[in-house]
Amino acid sequence: MPLMIDSAGQPDLVDEVVGTFRPVLRLCIDLCVSLEPADGRLHLGPHRSLVRTPRQAAAPARAIPGPRRIR
Repeated sequence: MPLMIDSAGQPDLVDEVVGTFRPVLRLCIDLCVSLEPADGRLHLGPHRSLVRTPRQAAAPARAIPGPRRIR
């Protein structure tokens, strides 16, 4: 099961939690896929992640340590 992140600080938090035990973790970036038509006056979908653009997704992607495999 992947571990969802949506900020650059969350991979560090994961490191603190697992300590010296180093399991193989799959980290995925949680993206907002909701729709906000009418200049944002209407919101359709969940309020889960603040990551809405490729630029916003870049910071957590760069914070993921180790080899990166994109699928």
